[in-house]
Amino acid sequence: MWYLKSAFDGYQKVQEAIQNQLTGVRAATLAPLESVRRFFTGPAPPASQPDASELEQLRSRIGELEKQLKKERRSPRKARKKKTTTP
Repeated sequence: MWYLKSAFDGYQKVQEAIQNQLTGVRAATLAPLESVRRFFTGPAPPASQPDASELEQLRSRIGELEKQLKKERRSPRKARKKKTTTP
C-alpha cells in the first residue's frame, strides 16, 4: 500500500511541475502577442463616467418603457389562433 501511495504522490508532483511549466510557457508566449496587439490598437481608454444629462435621459427612457409595459399588461390580449399545418 505504501508503494502505491508513494507512486501516486510522485505522479502528482510531476503533474504539478508540468502544469507550472506550461503556465509559464503560455504566459511567455502570449506576452509578445499582447504587446503587439496593444501597439496596433493603442492602450485601452479609461472607463468614463456618464454625465448627469445622459443619466437623466436613460432614467426618463426607462420610465417610459415601464409605463408602456404596465399599459400592455392591463390591456386584454387578443387570443392567438393556432395555425395548423397538414403533412
